[in-house]
Amino acid sequence: MILSRRKFHFFSFIALGCLLPICFLAGLFLRPSYDAVEDQAAAKLFAKAGFAAASPKQQEEAIASQVIGADKIELKASSFRQKDGKVVLEIEPTSAIELADVLLYWQEGSKKPKAIANTSILLGSLAGTSRRRFSLPPGISGKVGHILIYSEGQKKLAAAILLPAEMTAP
Repeated sequence: MILSRRKFHFFSFIALGCLLPICFLAGLFLRPSYDAVEDQAAAKLFAKAGFAAASPKQQEEAIASQVIGADKIELKASSFRQKDGKVVLEIEPTSAIELADVLLYWQEGSKKPKAIANTSILLGSLAGTSRRRFSLPPGISGKVGHILIYSEGQKKLAAAILLPAEMTAP
């Protein structure tokens, strides 16, 4: 290879070695965030996936709100009664849950369960620190139970958090 081309390639690689990490970090820090936009088509998809439908705050009545937790996992839990009478439980982890494929179950009873029973009701999945809304089945209304945090990836029950009856009040 010609000496002038070798010098050009040498300095090009040095420049790329400095510029590419800077561009990568700038791209991470300057990426835009988008608000969730929900239209009728998206609402049908969310309903099929088992997500609670978002409704305007003026169409919801707050039932209760508190921070609940156990076994180093803490959740901000709020419950709402929608205009159509359905009870929705909104859960947001206070810190990231560092487990693989986290699923939330509800199990009736005031005694702390050690495993998921056949009568447990799957609410849905939870990831990171994102807030999720779960429609509660009518059979839960006014009953004491536990929110079970189960790691599907590790096949273990990570925590059982007591959910007071006032959180599911009819």
